[in-house]
Amino acid sequence: MSRTSAFAALALLACAAVPAEEPAERRPGDPVDCVVSLRNGSVVHGRVAGSREVKIRRKGEVKAFALEKIWSVAWDSVEKEAMDRVMTPDGAFEGELQEMDPIDLDTGYGVLRIPADAVRSLRVLHPAVSFGSTFDDASLAGWTPRGASRWTAAGGSLTVQPAATGDLLVYGEELDGPWTLEVDVTCTDWAAIVFHVGEGEPAVGLWLIPGSVSFYGNGNWKNALIRSWPAAVRSGVPARVRLEVDGKRAKVSLDGTALGEIEIGTERGKIGFGCWTAPATFDNLKVTR
Repeated sequence: MSRTSAFAALALLACAAVPAEEPAERRPGDPVDCVVSLRNGSVVHGRVAGSREVKIRRKGEVKAFALEKIWSVAWDSVEKEAMDRVMTPDGAFEGELQEMDPIDLDTGYGVLRIPADAVRSLRVLHPAVSFGSTFDDASLAGWTPRGASRWTAAGGSLTVQPAATGDLLVYGEELDGPWTLEVDVTCTDWAAIVFHVGEGEPAVGLWLIPGSVSFYGNGNWKNALIRSWPAAVRSGVPARVRLEVDGKRAKVSLDGTALGEIEIGTERGKIGFGCWTAPATFDNLKVTR
């Protein structure tokens, strides 16, 4: 596909994710608020006219999605594979994005036409709408494993058999600004919710072990402790974790009890899960932005 004539402005999250709620209803043709990430690292906010289609081809089949109905579009976002990804309320679709005309982005200070070859991704904003996963899709479309650990989705739960401390399962949606993640975690030893994940190692990991909850991160998430709290994490018993992130600040609650908050060194990236030394289970994921 020609990048220069493809899609002029298409960022990102989230989790194969099945949203907990449908996006707020928009009429065909209504403008949509978007965040456009450029290949030079810049991020531009603005509005794009609706009534446009995003098309992706996979195995000879072309699927079309209305721009106002999707979560995000990203090129070359499927790690280790030369594929693009469209995130929708029905899950993730991976393949080759088909050519589209350039997008005119109304920034509020004028209309900006962005060259297609300058664009990395686009995220459509659906304020206060949640997405999540019941982990019924065994293919885990939209999720990317990093490392040799074995991740299995079945019966509404995600289970990991860990192989190494740095192994992760990362979701294809990038998040920035304020967002909240809730998930049930069952562990017998170290299990993690990771966020602000970049191309290399994640910036921050929220690790649960029996008796405590700890943040590790600021460039070396595996052994740079930021903050730790005693907590009622019990081996083999599900704990409901609530993680609230707003840029460089994050706070955590466990089973409805606030533990504390921290300041971190990064402010955007993907979310995911990690594990170390013993199996863990994750369930009932919900992310609200």
